[in-house]
Amino acid sequence: MFRTFRSISGSFSSGRRFSGRIESPTNILNNTYWFSSYNNNATEFGSQLAHNATVTTWKDNSGAAHDLNKAGSSSVKPVFRAAVQNNKGAVYFDGIDDSLNVNPIPFIQSLSQFTLFVVAKAGTLSNGAALTCSDTDGFKIFYNGTNWAVTAANGTASSTATPDTEMHIFTLVFDGTQTGNDNRLKFRVDRVSQSLTFSSNVNTTTSAAAAYFYAGQNSNGTAFFNGHMGEIVLYARALNPSELDSVEQYFINRWAIGTPSSVTTNRVLYYDPSVSASYTGSGTTLYDLSGSGVNATLGGSPADAGNWFTFTGSQSIQTGNLATLYSGWQHSLEIWFSPSAAGAVFSDTGSGPTNTGYHATGLEVYSAGPFYLTNAMLWNGAVTRVGGGSISLNNWYQLVRVYNGSNTAYAYLNTVKSANTTITWSTPSPGWYFNFGSSESTIFATGSAFQGKIGVIRLYSRVLSQAEITQNYNATKALYGL
Repeated sequence: MFRTFRSISGSFSSGRRFSGRIESPTNILNNTYWFSSYNNNATEFGSQLAHNATVTTWKDNSGAAHDLNKAGSSSVKPVFRAAVQNNKGAVYFDGIDDSLNVNPIPFIQSLSQFTLFVVAKAGTLSNGAALTCSDTDGFKIFYNGTNWAVTAANGTASSTATPDTEMHIFTLVFDGTQTGNDNRLKFRVDRVSQSLTFSSNVNTTTSAAAAYFYAGQNSNGTAFFNGHMGEIVLYARALNPSELDSVEQYFINRWAIGTPSSVTTNRVLYYDPSVSASYTGSGTTLYDLSGSGVNATLGGSPADAGNWFTFTGSQSIQTGNLATLYSGWQHSLEIWFSPSAAGAVFSDTGSGPTNTGYHATGLEVYSAGPFYLTNAMLWNGAVTRVGGGSISLNNWYQLVRVYNGSNTAYAYLNTVKSANTTITWSTPSPGWYFNFGSSESTIFATGSAFQGKIGVIRLYSRVLSQAEITQNYNATKALYGL
């Protein structure tokens, strides 16, 4: 459980050294609004929400009782998504017409200072899409078509920070008692101050006519945010540098922000159910994020849990044809999975379905006495184990199968490398597909259909190093509570 107060000294991923007390927002004076999805309970939403449930009210935890809500049908309201980051849920906005607001909100009128924090993970953004704003441009954090941009007291500036699909802390500080735009408006991302280019001057106070506080849209409702929000906190004063560090570090620990990015070089296939651009939350298409455009088809309706799909023995994920992605057969295939029983996790096939044409198990979970093992496989006239290890059911694992393209294969299980196996792979024909979840008859020990959870899947057209395997593990483990 996260502790509200903790004294620490150490290095963090932002590159800055933090030394001091980590503070919850409730322990710094003038906390005016605090919206959080972290605990998914009655304090935050009125009741505990199921995955993909409509958010009708996002409650203010600060004590001011100014809740976010919205009139209209559920189609114009965001939904709650479970296990978005660090195994915690967040509010998902579709980028079409989802938003929430507080009205009236006289507190934000004629402010000479404020500090705004937003913890969010962007998806596909349209020009002008705002994380949050007021109706009179008293404050705004938004995408300007190229970079993140900000507004305070009618002064607008563009930063050099570009959107990605990772979770970040966005911090906007306004102090109208100072002189000059650079002193009145400051913007930070993950505790790092951003260089700003101003297109209009920052006034000394916000508008006296402010009435609305929006989450997920710009002030006139023409551009909507796509992605997840986990926290919104607004203070009635400009926090000092020490206070900023304290609150931001609280959110870094709380949401596991700043974990390394995954390896992108020669990544030719990438599915990630936690990213809305890969899976929208409905339908049968799992979109490839690598740029190759090899989408997968969901069969049997595996349950979407936000960061993974749940399989009960009758579901599948079948990729498109991989044989056209690159020449040769050298590869590193990474899969995140949590088995609940013995079975075939995936198969290499020549046309897509298992048990017809070329087909052979690529990863199995099987029992060995009182224990369970998982092993990656390749076919060379027989199903041959190339590496894996001992596992426990209902725990998460990263398995990476590596083939050097000629005569050597091995595997990593949670970054631990197996011994090399000498093998010349009898490769799939006429195409090359992965089929995750289906039963398989060409097996080593068991071909039962998979039961459990499958999350991130990545394929690289080269051999990844030990350091790169570890980088991917560290970049992904927070999705699964590791």
